[in-house]
Amino acid sequence: MENNKLSYISWTVVIAAILIFAGWFLTHGSKANLKTYQNEKVKIEFEYSKDWTNMVTDKALDKLVQLKNPKAYILVNNLRISPMGLKSGQSAYNRLTFESYEELGSEALEIGKTEGFKISFKFVNNGESMQACEVLVPVSDKEMAVVGFYAPAAEFENYKAELEDLVKSISIKN
Repeated sequence: MENNKLSYISWTVVIAAILIFAGWFLTHGSKANLKTYQNEKVKIEFEYSKDWTNMVTDKALDKLVQLKNPKAYILVNNLRISPMGLKSGQSAYNRLTFESYEELGSEALEIGKTEGFKISFKFVNNGESMQACEVLVPVSDKEMAVVGFYAPAAEFENYKAELEDLVKSISIKN
């Protein structure tokens, strides 16, 4: 009788462990850990981790902040397209806006059927070396959405996979 009771408890623990592992496996890396950002004014949407929260800011329409590290953040803004063009205009704007701005590179991106750009750069913010990646998405002939990801330079690589997933998920909403 004692052996049956011990066997029952052992099997219960094993089954519980299997169910917990299966639940983790099914939700880890899935859309269950994502939120969808939507903004009618910016006319874009994208997916981001539940570890981020929306904060009020005067610098952009929206600021999403990493809860574990508030120095890592995403700014979403709606800007007029410069007569210099999408990429050149934003690069000029960044040189005027960010202290010690240094562009690391840029590349064209296909977002839906629209050509956008990704600009990577370093800058200094309150004495701290930062790294950023901005995705520029034209949403009309005169306006573009800017989704900028900013983090301390020493930690930027830690967010690279998350940033790539976010960029892939950007879509234009008309």
